[in-house]
Amino acid sequence: MFAGIRQAGAVWRASVAEERKQPKAKLKGQELEFLPAAVEILETPASPVGRAVVFVIATLFVATIAWGWFGKIDTEAVAQGKIIPGGRVKVIQPLEIGVVRNIHVRDGQSVKAGDLLIELDPTESDANQERLAQDLVAARLDVARLTAMMQREEDPMTAFRAPRGISPVMAATSQALLEEKLHEHEAQLASIDSEISERKAERAMTQANIKKLSGMVPLLAERVAALETLAAKKFGTRSAFLQLKQDLVEAEGNLSIEKHRVTEASAGIETLQRRRASLIAGFRAEANQELAEALQRVSGLAQELRKAEERNRLRHLTAPVDGVVQQLAVHTVGGVVQPAQSLMVIVPGDQPLEIEANVLNKDIGFVEAGQSAEIKVESFTFTKYGLLHGEVMQVSADAIQDEKEGLLYTAKVAMDDDRILVGDKWVPLTPGMAVTVEVKTGHRRAIEYFLHPFLKYQDEALKER
Repeated sequence: MFAGIRQAGAVWRASVAEERKQPKAKLKGQELEFLPAAVEILETPASPVGRAVVFVIATLFVATIAWGWFGKIDTEAVAQGKIIPGGRVKVIQPLEIGVVRNIHVRDGQSVKAGDLLIELDPTESDANQERLAQDLVAARLDVARLTAMMQREEDPMTAFRAPRGISPVMAATSQALLEEKLHEHEAQLASIDSEISERKAERAMTQANIKKLSGMVPLLAERVAALETLAAKKFGTRSAFLQLKQDLVEAEGNLSIEKHRVTEASAGIETLQRRRASLIAGFRAEANQELAEALQRVSGLAQELRKAEERNRLRHLTAPVDGVVQQLAVHTVGGVVQPAQSLMVIVPGDQPLEIEANVLNKDIGFVEAGQSAEIKVESFTFTKYGLLHGEVMQVSADAIQDEKEGLLYTAKVAMDDDRILVGDKWVPLTPGMAVTVEVKTGHRRAIEYFLHPFLKYQDEALKER
């Protein structure tokens, strides 16, 4: 059996070899159509389009991988913002509650710095300013009067000099008050001086009596001694002796009394002199105290008057810069405005426009001054009207809390142009327009963009609690 199989195999190999030696005729067109289906498929040559498609797909795949690895794409931080004037809009607000007297502007009106915008009724502030001015004048007159009163080397009436700007009537009134005070003080001193003179006269009279008695007592004592000797020898009466003795005792007693009176008079004079000195010192101390209080009043009233003048000046609301009036909120003369109420805003007209953009907290680490940016104005579709270019000028050092976006940082972006071409006409940009700012923060490989989500999930996966 095996011999038969080997013989059949040898025959098959010989026939195949013979077939290969003979040139194979290629069937074409209709010849293939008459073959069996399986043979037709085997005999039909493969289409070159398939090979080309596979080659193109493989080439594109390799090119994509190469581009993803070697190609670079820009990374951007996107921030929403709006156009603002370079000097920001100026909000016009009253300092205090007031009644509108006049409105001098309207919405859209151009104004110059210093132009009057709104007048508030100054009746109350004028009255307060006038009262303070009068109080200040009175305080300055008091200072002048008390300063003159303190003079020692010059007559106070001559030394009194009214401040500048004081009316003659007020100066005369103050001078009369000074004269009255001086006369009152001088009258008190004169009264004390009169008492001192009386005491001195009494003391002088007493001293004269002492001198007289001092001369009489020795004589009386001598007469008493002589009369006593005579009485002892029976040459005189005892009654005469006793009478003379009584006169001596009275004279000695009167001398003692008069000496005591001299002491009392001297003590009284010293008391009056101390009282006089105390009166002078008290007068000067009182004047000095009043002068210090008057100077303090002058200082305080001067400050209050300056504040009142400033408050009155602020009743006239003026334009702080050149610009255009917008958002006028008051239109009624006689209406009441509240403190810090926004009455209007002035949009500066001579300031370049810039953008105030809000950078998200996740992007702030890559945004810095000097980076270039592309600006899309929402009012003009960028695919049709194009983009604006700019540069980051400043980034805030701290974030502000936003209810929707969370923590946001403020960035200032300068624009290369403040107008945009619409058709064949340049349209100027205006403050308040919403924009989207795309800040170029760097570059990265294109493949990183596609691999980033997978790398992120790989790093964070299987770590949840």
